[in-house]
Amino acid sequence: MYTKMRNVAGLSTSEAQKSSDMFGKCRYLDEITGGRGVIFATGTPLSNSMNEMYTLMRYLQYNTLQQKGLTHFDAWASTFGETTTAIELAPEGTGYRARTRFAKFFNLPELMAMFKEAADIKTSDQLHLPVPDAKFETVVVKPSEIQQDMVQALSERAAEVHSGSVDPSVDNMLKITSDGRKIGLDQRLMNSALPDDPNSKLNACVNNVLRIWNDTKEQKLTQLIFCDMSTPKGTVRSTSMMIFAPSCSTPVCPNRRSSSSTTQIRRTRKQNFSPRYAADRCVCCWAALPKWEQGPTSRRCS
Repeated sequence: MYTKMRNVAGLSTSEAQKSSDMFGKCRYLDEITGGRGVIFATGTPLSNSMNEMYTLMRYLQYNTLQQKGLTHFDAWASTFGETTTAIELAPEGTGYRARTRFAKFFNLPELMAMFKEAADIKTSDQLHLPVPDAKFETVVVKPSEIQQDMVQALSERAAEVHSGSVDPSVDNMLKITSDGRKIGLDQRLMNSALPDDPNSKLNACVNNVLRIWNDTKEQKLTQLIFCDMSTPKGTVRSTSMMIFAPSCSTPVCPNRRSSSSTTQIRRTRKQNFSPRYAADRCVCCWAALPKWEQGPTSRRCS
């Protein structure tokens, strides 16, 4: 994406080989099919920023953009969007900063009329798909003194990154934010020698799992635990190892039994069916994002 805009979050000016390859193939198919040879299907066309709509229109409606003189991003942005500056939490989590984002639309009816020439939009209200009746509960825990000191160290690292005094290959904001997420989950993910904090997020989850297990053990119900951080990798300490390990502050349950989809899916993939977990054989099932997307299902054995 070529633009004169600077210091706007969400606008990447670096060229990606996959994107350039996709654009070239879309243009080729449009030429040989008269603009009818490309079909995109997605449930999240706009997930992070509004410039994703420009990207989709560039793939699917390049001729339309040419006719209206909107092939350049800056021309499209000045017609349909506006940058907004707001105060937001800094990535290191120790302060606030002003951040400019491209996040506000105007001339929206004209934009949607143009976009719907190539897009068939269906909302959840129109599809009436069956969805579970979920109950969401947010559990707030206080950081330990060790975690507070570690977060302060993240702030110092971020200051060095912003000042340019550290090489990006040594430390960068992506690494700092990743370390911050690890610290927030459990301080032992940063240093396995640190003590197990009984009030950590991980132990709060363990206590909740134990409570549910005690309340439902007569029915032999199974709990599915999802975590997209620190998944099992050999002998490296992970969150699932901490939950099911005997050294955990609160054991998940007496005579606990568990199954990890990391190994379960690897074993069942050869048989060409989704991993299945028997409710009367398993107390907790653990899965991370890449494995969960492969469609794990649950069943109850008679």
